[in-house]
Amino acid sequence: MVGQQLSVLWLGFAAVCAMAEITGVLITQIISHATPQFVGVICQWGVTVALYPWAHRLIERFEDADVRFR
Repeated sequence: MVGQQLSVLWLGFAAVCAMAEITGVLITQIISHATPQFVGVICQWGVTVALYPWAHRLIERFEDADVRFR
């Protein structure tokens, strides 16, 4: 994944987040016998995925600013 374009990384991040959300919903259903609200799960996933470009930009800025990490 190193060196890929932002859109490819974003898509991969969205897929991994979706799998994590589904896993969380399934574990919640098994342990507590209650299903989380579908809208809440989708909103949480959407906000997490929407914030990825901002987080990626901050990480890139930090890596470029400190020469010790090269």
